[in-house]
Formats: sequence, structure tokens, C-alpha cells
Amino acid sequence: MIADVKFPPFPRQRVIVVSLIVGLAWMGCVIFGWISDPQKFYQAYLLAWLFWLGVSLGAMGTVMLHHLMGGNWGYMVRRLGEHAGMTMPLLIVLFIPIIFGLHSLYPWARPEELARDAILRHERPYLNVPFFLLRAVIYGAFWLAMAWYLRSASLRHDRSGDIKTALHMHNVSAGGMLVYFITMSFASVDWIMSREPHWFSTVFGFMIIAGQAISGLCLLIVFFILMINTPPFREHARKETLNDLGNLLLTLVITWAYMSFVQLLVIWMGNKQDEIPWYVHRLSNGWVWIGVALVVLHFFVPFIILLMRELKRKVVLMLILCACLLVLRVVDLFWQLEASSDQPYVLLQQVWSWMDVVFPIGMGGLWVALFLWLCSDHSLMPLGDTAPIGVPAVES
Repeated sequence: MIADVKFPPFPRQRVIVVSLIVGLAWMGCVIFGWISDPQKFYQAYLLAWLFWLGVSLGAMGTVMLHHLMGGNWGYMVRRLGEHAGMTMPLLIVLFIPIIFGLHSLYPWARPEELARDAILRHERPYLNVPFFLLRAVIYGAFWLAMAWYLRSASLRHDRSGDIKTALHMHNVSAGGMLVYFITMSFASVDWIMSREPHWFSTVFGFMIIAGQAISGLCLLIVFFILMINTPPFREHARKETLNDLGNLLLTLVITWAYMSFVQLLVIWMGNKQDEIPWYVHRLSNGWVWIGVALVVLHFFVPFIILLMRELKRKVVLMLILCACLLVLRVVDLFWQLEASSDQPYVLLQQVWSWMDVVFPIGMGGLWVALFLWLCSDHSLMPLGDTAPIGVPAVES
């Protein structure tokens, strides 16, 4: 049935207050978790931080992609993506506790591990604490500068409508996308892969980037749907918008699945002693069920839904699908990060902790509060561009 969306106006200020309360309560949980179990605390904290970093970077990547490709779909979510990118200062501050947990998180940061592991000593010129922190500063500086430029240039374009500003954003996005791929590829090695420094994969960085793109786009779709009856979305949203966003999400889901399958296939066929254990650990002792859930729920279910044109236009279905994919992105990171234990074949039950659930939600409270606050001062759509005007006639 074709009908207008019957969502009530989005209570932005109320959500900001609730999100702040959740974030402040999470800070108390952080102190308790650190005192009670520092090892699991740092693992859960890294999991939460990497997820929300991926949301910010994925949303920023969506903005750069629209500057490069154009298309009506981007007008609905581009300003939201600019605001999401500008949460980077918060994420930089939240990175500080990870610095204090390097010895707990990474074997190469522990002198006793270096003393007895020849491979760690061979990798020491790259994997050492000072160089690790220097690289983190470089990554954060670029991402923050890129987020600030995309938002400030877009707001400037709102006021002037100058075609030169639009062209400059296009050119900067081309270089920014390239540097983002390079920096995030190195960052994925630093923050995730180096938890098991004997293992390596040449496509791992691209797999992480594809996952971040899914996270960012899903969050933009969720907030676009929640605000669909908020001006100016109410006047500009068309039923083709969700169809286009669904097509892009389908492409990203397929890309993530392809990268994941290629990595598994190459490592399994190579059958090298230093590569196979990464998957053996994750396909035994309870971890296999997470892998099966990711295959079914992170790929097959979205793939089937997003293939169907009519299903992509159902607002409630797309809202549920994107919310579920965000949860599955946390599960995927958990599967990659926390199976990386110093003990081989660690049981899932030994690693699972209440902090793995609470920390992503609590950190998300601070992230959402800042994101919605940034959305409060400016138009939710870029005013310097001309977006097609239609009615929000979509299937609910």
C-alpha cells in the first residue's frame, strides 16, 4: 500500500538529553569495569571505540562518495554525514584510555613477549609504542581535518551557492577518499590485526573499510527515516530515495561479503601455519556460531531484502534492517577482536562480558548526543544544491 509515512516529529532535544544520560551512566560503568577486570575492560572499550569510529568514517566516506558521483540520493543524507564526521573530536578524546591499555591489548607492547618471540622482535621497527602513537596522531589529524573541511565548505556553499566551492569539494573528496583508504588500511593493521602479530592479510583493511561504509550508511538511513517528517525532509523526500540508498547499501553488503570470502579462501587454500590459526580460533569453541550468524544475517538476509525494489521502499523494513546491520557490525568486530587472545582456542564463554554490550551502547549515547547537537544549528539538507522536490509517498 502506498501511503505517507505516519512517523511523529523527531523529538531531537529529548533524545539528546536521554543520550547524555546514557553516556554519563556509561562513564560510571567504565570505572567499575576497569577496577573489576582491566583485561576485559580494554577489549570491550576498544570494541566500542572502533565501532563508533567506523560509523563516523563510514558516514564521512558517504559524503565524499556523493561529492564524487553526484545523484539525488545524496541530498537526503549528505548533511547528516557531515555532522557525523564532525564527531571526530569526541572520538579522539575517547582514544586516550586505549593508550593506557596498550600493554593489555597488544603482545608487541609487552617487553616479556618481545624477549621470547623472534617474530615480534622482527616487527618491532613498525610495531612499537612511540611509532604506534605517532601513526594514530597522523590518522586522527587527517580524519579531523577532512571532516571539518567537508562540513565547513558545505555550509559556506549554502550561503554562496558558488560553483567553484562545489568543484573544490569534488576535487578534495577525490584525494580524501584515497588517503582515507590508505590511512584506514594502516589503522586496521595497527588496532586490530596487530593483536595477533603472527597473522597477516592483504585484504583485511579493505574488509574493515567496507564494514565502516555499511555502518555509516546504515546510521544515516536510520536518522533520515526517523526525521522523514521533519523539514526539509518532509518536502523533499521521494519514494525513490530509499530505493537509491538501498541500492548503495546492497553494493556495500556484497563488497563486504566478497572481501571476507576472498580472505577466507586465500588463507585456507594457502594452508600456511602462520595464517590458518586466525580462522581456526574463530571457527571452534563457540565462535563458529558467530561466524554462521554473520554469513546468514549480515549477508544473505540483507542481500535478499535489498534485491527487491518494493521491499527497499518500505520505511519500517528499511529502518529495522539498518538497525540490525548496525548491531551486526558490533558482532563482527567482536568476532575479529576478542577471539584474538593470548590463549589459543579460547572459549567464547571465557571472553564474553557484560561490558561488550554496555560499552557500545554507552559510548553511543555520547556520540548520538553530539551528533544531534551538531544537527540542531543548520539545515538538515545542503541548501546550496538543488534537490528534487517530491512527496514522501513511500510504503510503510
